[in-house]
Amino acid sequence: MQIQGIQEEQQPSRQLILINDKRFGASNETDRRMLLDIEPLVEKLSALYPGFEVRAVRFRDLTWTEQLRWMSRAKVFVTTQGSSAFRFVFLPPGATCVVVGSPASNNTTYFKPFHELDRWFSLSYVQFLRYGMSVDSTAEYEVQRVPGHWQPDDAVEAHDWWMYNANVRVQAERLQAMLDPVLRV
Repeated sequence: MQIQGIQEEQQPSRQLILINDKRFGASNETDRRMLLDIEPLVEKLSALYPGFEVRAVRFRDLTWTEQLRWMSRAKVFVTTQGSSAFRFVFLPPGATCVVVGSPASNNTTYFKPFHELDRWFSLSYVQFLRYGMSVDSTAEYEVQRVPGHWQPDDAVEAHDWWMYNANVRVQAERLQAMLDPVLRV
């Protein structure tokens, strides 16, 4: 935290797996690109990695200083694509950012950019991993079209746009396969 100019009172005893919880915050607003079923995911990850603290945090409810404190402690940051993912710039050296989101696609307008955050910023101190949802398994995602919200006029592009904005249900087993090498389990 000293990099950000904030003095930390004491060093935590366990490393942190931090999950970005974009669900209903203090303002009770819904959001797009949310992780679904977070509590069971936290429970499963806590059981899989007992030496780590696993926390889901609603950043929108926190002050900027509190957000920095959480980010500066994270060994792993699990987040959906979008503007809230850009908090990864405050991860400590050696941390990993797992970007959860839309499926791999040839549509570079909506799908490609947020999965390639490491190309947007040359952060050699953060490792990026991509957790793409499977379009073949509707159990992994929910698309909630919002009447009145902007979408492309073309039907195929509109479908891709809403897939890009889908809420994702992370499968703990798939995430574990990504995290085991990172956490050296």
